[in-house]
Amino acid sequence: MSKLYSLRSSSSAQLVDTESTAQDISNQAVLITQSEINAIVAKAVGDAIAASVRETTELFQRKLKEMEEKYERRVGELEGALHTAERHANQLEQYSRRSHLRIWGLETKQGEDCKTIVASFVRKLKGPSNAPLPCTEADIDAAHPLPLKNRRRSGAPSSSASCIIVRFFGRDLRDSVIKARRQLKGSKISIQEDLTAKNHLLLNELKKKDYVEGAWSWNGKIMAKLRDEQRPRRFDIYDI
Repeated sequence: MSKLYSLRSSSSAQLVDTESTAQDISNQAVLITQSEINAIVAKAVGDAIAASVRETTELFQRKLKEMEEKYERRVGELEGALHTAERHANQLEQYSRRSHLRIWGLETKQGEDCKTIVASFVRKLKGPSNAPLPCTEADIDAAHPLPLKNRRRSGAPSSSASCIIVRFFGRDLRDSVIKARRQLKGSKISIQEDLTAKNHLLLNELKKKDYVEGAWSWNGKIMAKLRDEQRPRRFDIYDI
């Protein structure tokens, strides 16, 4: 048994046997109250719950982010597929109008055949050799006035301008007619391609842009010359 020394005075030290004192100390119980136990348990449970909630929250947030990213990728893929399908549908619709033209401002009278009116008008146009374009009613598959409600959505030169949609049997004649439209400059009559609704909207939007010097259509394709570029470029319905 170890011995403890106690200094009784500044000049001498006496050896003290503390065996009994140490025994008494070792036999003393450490008392913990019920409230202290409850507090310890409550803190442990609280810490465990907080850690569990934090881990669960982080897990859900991570999974939610993964789902959002997957959803955004899928939506992007579907939007891309939809745009591609709409482009193809618009191109097919425009191709089906390849032989069509719209003639604005050409007066019609009640009871007159639109084919006769159009054929007579076309013969007044000059071809490449400065000769009148040959055209008879037999060259025209169909011709009919465009209803007023459709004119306002179709790039009408004015709200009251009349319009005749013409479908030619031969595309060569159709192309010759639209090439001759410059001869109508300054008159009340104009010739346009029969564009789809989406292409009409695209053409009109391009004409409003400050960076566009000019916009037009040719063979159903929408073209525009930008101010900072030397050559015109083709635009599609989702390009602006």
